[in-house]
Amino acid sequence: MTVLLLGSDFREGYRYSEHTDVIMVVSLDPNTRRIAVASVPRSVVFFPRHPDNPGASTSGAERINFMYLGYKRRRAGVVERPALDRFRQDVSSALGVEIDHYAYVRFTGFDALVDAVDGVRVSIPARIFDYVYSDESSPPRGVLFPGGVSGYRLGGNAAARCPDPYTPCHRALVYVRSRKGYVGGFSNSDSQRSRRQQEFVLAAIRRVIKRGEGERLAALVAVAGDHLTTDIPLAAAPSLYQMLSNVRFARGGRAVFASPAFGYEVAGDATVLYLRTVRGWIDRNMPPVPQTPIPVPAPPTRGIGGGPVPGGLEVGG
Repeated sequence: MTVLLLGSDFREGYRYSEHTDVIMVVSLDPNTRRIAVASVPRSVVFFPRHPDNPGASTSGAERINFMYLGYKRRRAGVVERPALDRFRQDVSSALGVEIDHYAYVRFTGFDALVDAVDGVRVSIPARIFDYVYSDESSPPRGVLFPGGVSGYRLGGNAAARCPDPYTPCHRALVYVRSRKGYVGGFSNSDSQRSRRQQEFVLAAIRRVIKRGEGERLAALVAVAGDHLTTDIPLAAAPSLYQMLSNVRFARGGRAVFASPAFGYEVAGDATVLYLRTVRGWIDRNMPPVPQTPIPVPAPPTRGIGGGPVPGGLEVGG
């Protein structure tokens, strides 16, 4: 099973256009319980478009993180499933991997999902000092995550705002968004945060599994129903839970398709992918496996109050 994870920077009152800054392909081999993860940088340009989709053959000089927005009917604040599916087709075709499903989340949804599992614990090998990021509307700028720690708890809205670059930050959204300053003795960057995002996804999966099924899983699904858009049916949650138990990263199965290994930089701090190299990595680490549909119990014909039963999870914020 292969899923396209999309993280959007949309929030109410934001003066800029929406971007899908997180573009991550996660592939699970159900036989080995290993996952391979590849992140496509938001700065990629001239990204190939699926031949069935409208527009030129590539994104041109427009960055990949604008492609979903380009497919929308320009209704501000509304999530459009046809646009998500077109973008899924683009990524699938360009990377040469069959993508079975998509899942899309915004800032508010990310915070809500993290709080729904009572936080996610991560290991932070090196201190993260970002002197630019601001988690408050007023100065000072800067955030800090201590290094050399394991089991460091990150929260959503339940966590206190990060006030300055001297107080340890516990906000998950800040952790996966920070890209300025330093990580240990090296520069922080888009690639650094992409790797943190990959690690966070696995940590979040393990957190869900550790909390168990039953009422806790049902409560999480209810929150997801308000904050996540995906074509995976709601009723598949118990089956997904079983599929994701005891998952680990496959050996060598993590990549960020950034320069210089997977592309080259062009003017405007943008990247053009070496598609042959990218597809070679995909072939080695995300080989086709016999597709087993996610078991879904037969749903009732009518929902609560006599209304129709929802199919996939739908966004609420």
